[in-house]
Amino acid sequence: NETVYDFNTRYLKLYDQLETQDKVSFSVIDYENSLRPRFHIYERVVMAETSTIEEACNLAEKYENILKESHWRNERSLYDYNNYSSIKQPIVTSNNSTNN
Repeated sequence: NETVYDFNTRYLKLYDQLETQDKVSFSVIDYENSLRPRFHIYERVVMAETSTIEEACNLAEKYENILKESHWRNERSLYDYNNYSSIKQPIVTSNNSTNN
Protein backbone atom coordinates (compact mmCIF):
# COMPACT_ATOMS: atom_id res chain seq x y z
CA ASN A 1 0.00 0.00 0.00
CA GLU A 2 1.37 3.37 -1.01
CA THR A 3 1.46 5.96 1.75
CA VAL A 4 -0.14 9.35 1.24
CA TYR A 5 3.35 10.87 1.47
CA ASP A 6 4.59 8.71 -1.41
CA PHE A 7 1.42 9.40 -3.41
CA ASN A 8 1.81 13.15 -2.83
CA THR A 9 5.46 13.04 -3.88
CA ARG A 10 4.47 11.39 -7.15
CA TYR A 11 1.43 13.63 -7.65
CA LEU A 12 3.34 16.87 -7.03
CA LYS A 13 6.27 15.78 -9.19
CA LEU A 14 3.90 15.21 -12.11
CA TYR A 15 2.05 18.43 -11.33
CA ASP A 16 5.30 20.43 -11.30
CA GLN A 17 6.18 19.05 -14.74
CA LEU A 18 3.06 20.60 -16.23
CA GLU A 19 3.22 23.87 -18.14
CA THR A 20 1.82 26.84 -16.26
CA GLN A 21 -1.30 27.06 -18.44
CA ASP A 22 -1.97 23.35 -17.82
CA LYS A 23 -1.62 23.74 -14.06
CA VAL A 24 -4.52 26.19 -14.10
CA SER A 25 -6.86 23.40 -15.17
CA PHE A 26 -6.04 21.38 -12.02
CA SER A 27 -7.80 22.26 -8.81
CA VAL A 28 -7.85 21.17 -5.20
CA ILE A 29 -10.98 19.20 -6.06
CA ASP A 30 -8.99 17.13 -8.56
CA TYR A 31 -6.47 16.30 -5.83
CA GLU A 32 -9.23 15.54 -3.33
CA ASN A 33 -10.88 13.18 -5.82
CA SER A 34 -7.60 11.33 -6.20
CA LEU A 35 -7.86 10.53 -2.47
CA ARG A 36 -11.26 8.83 -2.75
CA PRO A 37 -9.81 5.30 -2.35
CA ARG A 38 -8.60 6.48 1.07
CA PHE A 39 -12.07 7.58 2.09
CA HIS A 40 -11.34 8.63 5.69
CA ILE A 41 -8.52 10.88 4.55
CA TYR A 42 -10.49 12.13 1.53
CA GLU A 43 -13.45 13.05 3.73
CA ARG A 44 -11.34 15.07 6.15
CA VAL A 45 -9.43 16.94 3.44
CA VAL A 46 -12.69 17.88 1.70
CA MET A 47 -14.19 19.10 4.98
CA ALA A 48 -11.13 21.30 5.62
CA GLU A 49 -11.83 23.29 2.43
CA THR A 50 -8.19 23.93 1.56
CA SER A 51 -7.31 26.53 -1.03
CA THR A 52 -4.19 25.01 -2.60
CA ILE A 53 -3.13 21.54 -3.68
CA GLU A 54 -0.03 21.79 -1.49
CA GLU A 55 -2.14 22.62 1.57
CA ALA A 56 -4.44 19.69 0.82
CA CYS A 57 -1.41 17.40 0.45
CA ASN A 58 -0.06 18.46 3.84
CA LEU A 59 -3.40 17.89 5.52
CA ALA A 60 -3.81 14.48 3.91
CA GLU A 61 -0.41 13.42 5.26
CA LYS A 62 -1.28 14.67 8.74
CA TYR A 63 -4.61 12.85 8.69
CA GLU A 64 -2.95 9.64 7.56
CA ASN A 65 -0.48 9.88 10.45
CA ILE A 66 -3.31 10.53 12.91
CA LEU A 67 -5.27 7.55 11.60
CA LYS A 68 -2.20 5.30 11.77
CA GLU A 69 -1.47 6.41 15.33
CA SER A 70 -5.08 5.90 16.33
CA HIS A 71 -5.12 2.45 14.74
CA TRP A 72 -1.86 1.53 16.49
CA ARG A 73 -3.24 2.68 19.87
CA ASN A 74 -6.44 0.70 19.36
CA GLU A 75 -4.46 -2.41 18.43
CA ARG A 76 -2.26 -1.95 21.49
CA SER A 77 -5.28 -1.47 23.77
CA LEU A 78 -6.91 -4.61 22.40
CA TYR A 79 -3.66 -6.55 22.84
CA ASP A 80 -3.28 -5.30 26.43
CA TYR A 81 -6.92 -6.09 27.21
CA ASN A 82 -6.68 -9.61 25.78
CA ASN A 83 -3.51 -10.33 27.71
CA TYR A 84 -4.88 -8.90 30.95
CA SER A 85 -8.20 -10.70 30.69
CA SER A 86 -6.46 -14.03 30.10
CA ILE A 87 -4.67 -13.80 33.47
CA LYS A 88 -6.49 -15.85 36.07
CA GLN A 89 -7.93 -13.54 38.65
CA PRO A 90 -8.45 -14.83 42.19
CA ILE A 91 -12.05 -15.45 43.10
CA VAL A 92 -13.13 -13.19 45.90
CA THR A 93 -16.13 -14.22 47.92
CA SER A 94 -17.81 -12.28 50.62
CA ASN A 95 -19.38 -13.76 53.68
CA ASN A 96 -22.84 -12.30 53.89
CA SER A 97 -24.10 -14.56 56.67
CA THR A 98 -24.90 -13.05 60.00
CA ASN A 99 -24.66 -14.74 63.36
CA ASN A 100 -27.85 -14.66 65.44
